[in-house]
Amino acid sequence: MIGKQLVIIPVVIPNGTAVMAAPVDLSGLSLVGLEMPAAWTAANLTFQASGVAAASAANMYDSSGVEYTVTVSTSRYVPVSPVDFIGVKFLVVRSGTGGTPVAQGADRTINLICRSM
Repeated sequence: MIGKQLVIIPVVIPNGTAVMAAPVDLSGLSLVGLEMPAAWTAANLTFQASGVAAASAANMYDSSGVEYTVTVSTSRYVPVSPVDFIGVKFLVVRSGTGGTPVAQGADRTINLICRSM
């Protein structure tokens, strides 16, 4: 991994909500992992993404047409495949799914671990 740097981007899902307040710009980066907080209202993570503009972020699906879901829990590092996030310029992290979002019981900070491309 010579020449590639890891970048940590903390994102917050505010108290009483299930999504970040605004998309994060991943220009030149690909998501490789997630560091979960010590406190977390039980829910998996799903995402909204766009390769063009923050305003056009839409639910992210895998190649089988299933909402892209990462199983998470408290105090964990969860790797994700960077290939799945190549081309994502703007990303929104959501607690729960598009159909069943899960509001968090306090502000929750998730660290996005990204690799420069």
